[in-house]
Amino acid sequence: DVEPRVVDRGDVVIGRVVIATSEVLGHGSNGTVVFGGRLGRRVVAVKRVLAEFVQVAEKEVSLLISSDAHPTILRYYAMERDGNFLYLALE
Repeated sequence: DVEPRVVDRGDVVIGRVVIATSEVLGHGSNGTVVFGGRLGRRVVAVKRVLAEFVQVAEKEVSLLISSDAHPTILRYYAMERDGNFLYLALE
């Protein structure tokens, strides 16, 4: 697990992913929140999943990886964790 750190404008850095916590793109089931963010220079959506649903998220990642070449399915770029959440960087 990686310790989150707050940087300029209140963005949070988890590993390689920068999360714009003020930029909520949507909410999903089971407490999932999608934020705007960055992975290096790439603009991404960051899906934050509660730790108790990690197995569901890992299955989702597996499906995204296996479908990576499909033109209409989101691309998965990275996954990071802290003590409470799993973060997926997506297209």
